[in-house]
Parts: sequence; structure tokens; C-alpha cells
Amino acid sequence: MSDSRAKHGLDELTPPNLEAIVDIVFVHGLHGNKENTWTATTKDGKVFWPRDLLTQDIKNARIFTWGYDSHITHFWSKTSAGNVDTHAKNLCADLSSRREFTDTTDRPIIFVGHSLGGIVCANTLVLAENSAEPYANEIASNIRGMAFLGTPHEGSNKTKWAKVGQQFASWIKTVNKEHIEVLEPHSVKLGSIGSSFGNILRRRGEKKEKGSKIEIACFFEEKETSPIGFIVTEDAARLGSYETMSIAADHRGMAKFTSKEDPGYARVSGVLNMWVSILEKEAAKPPQPPPASVINKAFFGDNNGGLNVGQSQAPTNWTQNNYGRQGQGDSDPSQGGRRTGA
Repeated sequence: MSDSRAKHGLDELTPPNLEAIVDIVFVHGLHGNKENTWTATTKDGKVFWPRDLLTQDIKNARIFTWGYDSHITHFWSKTSAGNVDTHAKNLCADLSSRREFTDTTDRPIIFVGHSLGGIVCANTLVLAENSAEPYANEIASNIRGMAFLGTPHEGSNKTKWAKVGQQFASWIKTVNKEHIEVLEPHSVKLGSIGSSFGNILRRRGEKKEKGSKIEIACFFEEKETSPIGFIVTEDAARLGSYETMSIAADHRGMAKFTSKEDPGYARVSGVLNMWVSILEKEAAKPPQPPPASVINKAFFGDNNGGLNVGQSQAPTNWTQNNYGRQGQGDSDPSQGGRRTGA
């Protein structure tokens, strides 16, 4: 990865012919890297856990890691307030292109974001949900889960966001006037993202349609980062009433796991496994017939008086097509009508 371009874009960590039911996408944060952020060093070598551990535990997920220019002065620029939007738009476009190429545009998506990478994930949902582009809307509608590792959630409070910016500047050892000036004005932008993100989660949660709700899990660091202290506190990492758990590491270490026995890995992978299990059950459900009242109205209008006049007791074509063939090899209810592919 000596070429900086190799550090950007989407890398697939699973075999290209995998029969997956979900895409899991890892997004690093400030001064991060699409591999190093998620890699722990042990006496036996390096462990890139999304590839070396998670692919073994969730075998029906296609797993990606995504990279971008995350230097603090490039993440936000004094000359352009749009860089955080640019990252989100690029993530959406890169993911959409890969899914279109592999004919998997209807596959559910789970994001895992570390630090401010979680903000990029949240902003991807915000921009895609409100985009005029169908491909972006498709990404938004298929986002089903987001796991945040050390991501601050301060809503629309720009004062708190300004403090978060100072903490991040201190963390990367660049506490100088230039970087503080870069971060502080964007507290307004971060507040806007946080507010819009919360509104979308609320709207999606209120819908009754299958696949509308977005699962959320937030993880916070148990250990301080010397000599600064906590980069993202438990309170800052909490997002409303969603589940919040701790990882016994500092801000950088909380995204690095050495083995499957690591308690932090067990928590994060456990959440991801749970979400994938929910998606498995959804995909396995056979189609449900419409209520009799709907069929009655469709065929006989509103003047039937509830007498079911003219309805046959014989199976309809709909029930024959969708239920009569099961067990005869004509349909596979375990696929739930979804397209499969790499």
C-alpha cells in the first residue's frame, strides 16, 4: 500500500463468488487506513480482523473495507465545507458501482465505522436518502445496520461538536491554530448531519414495512488515550436510546482485535451476527397471500356488501403459483425471492 491511491476505495475481503445475503462495509476515521485501522499486532504477526476473523464467523456476508483521504486538513478544508459530503458521496458511489456490477443492488448493507468514519457512514445515509439519484436512494433503502466504534453523536449541539474537534486535534498530536480553525467552524456541519441522521432513524423506525428499521449499536472506549484522556466519552458515543457497549481499549485500540477470544471482538461480532441472523430469517420467509378482503375488493369492487359474492372455493392462481409448487423444485423459499451472487 505504498501508493496512496491503493489506500482509497473499496476492497473486497471475501471470495468473489460468495453466496452472500448482506454486504458489511468497514470505514476508518481520521488519519486512519482501510487496513491498518482494523489490524492488531501480536507476537505471531498481524491480525486484520475483518478478513482474518469475521469472514470465518459470518460466512454469508460479503465484507468490504473502504478507504479515503482522512488527513485532518483534508477531511475538512477551510476552503471547502463539502469534504465530509464528498467522502460520503464517494462511499455511496463506490458501493453502488460494485453492487451494480455484481447484480446485487437489492442486498442489505451494514456499516461499521470507527471514530469519525462513523460520521461518514451516517452522512452517506443522509445524502443518499435525500438524493435525486436512484442509485443513491437504493443504497439508502438497503442500509439495515450501523455499528459505531468511538463515533461521537452530539446531535445538533455545535458547542459540543467544537469540543470534539479539539479532542481529535489533540489526539493526532497537531494541536495548532490552523487545525483548530479547520475543525471548529465545522461543528455546525456536524450538528446538521447529526440532526438529519437522527430524523431518518426515527422515520425509518416508525414505518411498518419490512426492512425499514435500521439497527444501531454504539461502542465506547474504556481507556483514556495518554496524555489527552478520553477522545470520545461514553456520553458522546451514546445515540439516543440505542444500545451502547464498551471496549476495553483506548480510542485507537478499540478497532483492533487480536483473536476471537478478545472480548471486544466478541461484542462487535456478536452484534453483527445477530443482525445477519435477522436478515436470514427475513430472506427465508415465503411470500404472504394478500388478505381476502383485498382480493374481494380487487375482483368485485366496493359493492359486494361483504357477502364474498362470486368467490370460488378453489385455490386461486396466486396461491397455486406461490404455494402449490413448493416441494416440487420450482421455487426455493429459503431465498425469499432475492437475487444471489457475489
